[in-house]
Parts: sequence; structure tokens; C-alpha cells
Amino acid sequence: MAEPREFLSIDEAAEMIGWNRATVFEWVKTLGIQTHKFVRNRKTYITAADVARLQEIKEKPWTAPERKSEEAA
Repeated sequence: MAEPREFLSIDEAAEMIGWNRATVFEWVKTLGIQTHKFVRNRKTYITAADVARLQEIKEKPWTAPERKSEEAA
């Protein structure tokens, strides 16, 4: 049985959610999700919990935080 992973690359997260990389990066920025880089690895990673959060937002958009008034303008 495969062990659950703590971190997934942005590419893996995008594939799992069904979004493209740019959409994942945009949501990471919007939600202030912390990204991680590891030694001798050029990829960007986010936690599995954050990937689950993004998956929930895709499935239930009303769970996403509301836009701030200055962003809506």
C-alpha cells in the first residue's frame, strides 16, 4: 500500500485537481498558500493538505474566501 505523501509538486497538484499549472499558481497566490522548494530540486511543492483544500474549492466554489473589495475593482 502506498504511503500518503506530505508534499506534491505543482504539476502533480494540477493533474490531481484537473486544473492547469497557471490556475494552481493563481490560487496559491490568492489564498496565500506557502510553497516549498527542496535541495537540488527545481520544482515547487505545496502540502497535500493544501492540495485537498484546492480540490474542495474546485468541487465547492462557495468554500473559497470572498474577494477583497480592492481586488474586485
